[in-house]
Amino acid sequence: MYTLVDDVVTKFKEKSLLRFEFDKSNFSRKQILILVGIWMIIGFIIRFTQLTAKPPWTDEFATMVFSLGNDFKSVPINQLFSVETLLQPLKINSNATINDVISLIVKEDNHPPLYFILCHWWVKLFPTDGEYVSLFAMRSLPALFGVLAIPLSYLLGKIAFRSALAGQFSAAMMTVSPYGIYLAQEARHYTLGVLFVIATLCCLISAIWHLYERRLIAIGLVMGWIIINSLGLATHYFFSITLGAILLTLFGFLVYQIKSKNFYFNNWLRVGIVGLGTLSTAAVWFLTVVPRDYGKGMIYWLVHYVTDFLSFISPIVQLIVGWIVMISLLPIEANSLVIVILSALGMLIFFIWAIPLFIQIFKKAWQTDYRLGLVGLGGFFISANFLFLFITYVLTLDITKAARYNFTYFPAVIALMGVILAILWKKNIIKKNFLQIKTGRQAVIIILIMGFLSSLTVSYNLGYRKYYLPNQFVEVMQQNSSEPILIATPYRSLVQVGEMMGIARELEKASMTEKISFYLMPDDSLNKVQSNLQNLLSKINFSVDVWAINCTDKFRDNFEGKLQLQGCEENLENKKYINGYGYQHFQCYKPLPIKS
Repeated sequence: MYTLVDDVVTKFKEKSLLRFEFDKSNFSRKQILILVGIWMIIGFIIRFTQLTAKPPWTDEFATMVFSLGNDFKSVPINQLFSVETLLQPLKINSNATINDVISLIVKEDNHPPLYFILCHWWVKLFPTDGEYVSLFAMRSLPALFGVLAIPLSYLLGKIAFRSALAGQFSAAMMTVSPYGIYLAQEARHYTLGVLFVIATLCCLISAIWHLYERRLIAIGLVMGWIIINSLGLATHYFFSITLGAILLTLFGFLVYQIKSKNFYFNNWLRVGIVGLGTLSTAAVWFLTVVPRDYGKGMIYWLVHYVTDFLSFISPIVQLIVGWIVMISLLPIEANSLVIVILSALGMLIFFIWAIPLFIQIFKKAWQTDYRLGLVGLGGFFISANFLFLFITYVLTLDITKAARYNFTYFPAVIALMGVILAILWKKNIIKKNFLQIKTGRQAVIIILIMGFLSSLTVSYNLGYRKYYLPNQFVEVMQQNSSEPILIATPYRSLVQVGEMMGIARELEKASMTEKISFYLMPDDSLNKVQSNLQNLLSKINFSVDVWAINCTDKFRDNFEGKLQLQGCEENLENKKYINGYGYQHFQCYKPLPIKS
């Protein structure tokens, strides 16, 4: 990976003949600020478009509850409760403190507390949504962090490739990346994590340039890097994947320098100090604060079971798809089959055209002064994906299942795309292609337009769709229930509470809170669920519509459609598939037989 870099850097110092004109940076400071400002304005508009239109899902409810300093203990198990009781944890808690937030996160969640602390302060700036916390307040913070990622992406591209134009196109790609929009429109901590990934990559690339040019790494960079890494770990523990990829990248560079006899001990000593400083802060946190059973039972859904060839290769496919949707995502999840087919065809045509072009430009960049930046970011990207596969196949935790975890290397993809677009922009003629695109600038415009359309796809919930759609479930209930309603689901973890909260929130919005009860059952096997529900119904002295929901993977296959309740008739009319809510609808009339 690191071969021939020596010649490139020497040429850089000696005014390389291969250097592109824009590397001399024709941008003035004012022009740079204006252009980055334009990208930020566009990014702001995209990220705040339809920000609250999509219903929150269970992880977002966890963010809301814990950030407010509340917990889920007010929601009872194995007894009936109302919509208001279920939504109680979403009410503003004026007595909650930062210590309460930290304590709740450590004891009841499996994430570090930094984002939740910031969110606790942030929501105080906004009015409530009736009695409850505002969804806009919760989602606007990650959206704002998503906007801040744009100028930081400029900085990463500029540092990595010493090119203002590469920085500008990195900012542009961050502006329209559909994956970036997806992260920014969720009330979660991933966009804050992205900021720290960008920051630590800036430190990495700066250190690599110092190492190669044998310039002493400033002590300020060392201290700043330790602080950034510590804050990254305080945002999400999967930031450790980012740090692991950085370690592998630096190790490869160390081997190269030893072989090329360009080893500079003082610089590597300072890199070692960064590593020890980061490790020390992580160790202090885990040994003094985090309990031993931290996160126990919260990652069961990630376990990777290999049963056939498809299950074996699915993580690899998911990983590749994750790269694709960082650049392009048309409405392949639309309700119209025609739109889905056309979108899939459009993406296929785009990548058939774009991939050979990217390869062509990458080879060109490898022959220029950009090589060191490509080595740093490319090595990091490869290392991060290696760790994903290692965790999946060796540790048997398939973290490729959740696209959100790709935040750990997402900024590197954006910066690599930035330098590709920068070279394309200056390339007057490109090789013949079936789209008849003749100049690099035309190609860049097409890529950015595709990104812009993809960003709107996510904003309007036609891509990266919310898996749980409680609004649709409530619509089905409205159409099919006139009696008092009982909504029941087996309880396994806080996930089910969050899914029921989604339904309760939609019911509250639709003013359907009267004569509606919820019931969380402590058992999730078919026989126990059936017995539990039957006993409950025997104690109810009025007719009721029962909506039995299964919203966890464990019993999705052996529960839905198989539940039978004595004295109740299953209503199969207007049965509709709803994302995240497999259900059976029973109409139970009195008198019901009392179970002996």
